[in-house]
Amino acid sequence: MLKLVIITALAAIAILFWRNWSRQRRAAYIDNFPYQKWLDQRLAERRPELTAEQRGEVFVGLRDYFQICRIARRRMVSHALAGGR
Repeated sequence: MLKLVIITALAAIAILFWRNWSRQRRAAYIDNFPYQKWLDQRLAERRPELTAEQRGEVFVGLRDYFQICRIARRRMVSHALAGGR
């Protein structure tokens, strides 16, 4: 009986460490994803009025939005538009 309790406790601890590691890995992936490399050209073509600095701010906002989605897990998240549109 004691062996079963110890094995269950070790399994629970391993699961907690795994979940924490997975969450950290997802957050790091979102933070390190090369948004600018993949999307800058397309954004510049679609929105030529944006400067390079403004496009950089868009990518920061996109990164923040994805982090919020990650934190919210499967709950609905809203992405507010600039200027109240």
